Amino acid sequence: IKEKSLDFFFNQINNLSTFFINDGGDEWDLGNKIKRRREALNLKQQELAAKVKVNNTMICQIECGTKVPNVMLLKAISDIFGCTLDDLVKE
Repeated sequence: IKEKSLDFFFNQINNLSTFFINDGGDEWDLGNKIKRRREALNLKQQELAAKVKVNNTMICQIECGTKVPNVMLLKAISDIFGCTLDDLVKE
């Protein structure tokens, strides 16, 4: 029962992540937030991708808003950035 509850929880978080993606390019755009933080750390897309173990195409698609990262990838990215998930999505 606990495993099913945890799966349900993570599925709900993944579904809610679309809330943080829009096509308006404003301050709520998660892709832009990730790009700004990456650039502030002087990381290239390829470098961030290698650190979180995805290909650089995925990082590019996330930053452009064409892909929505799952919660595990968001957690890995926030760890690299030295912030919490909350900081990353609410910035």
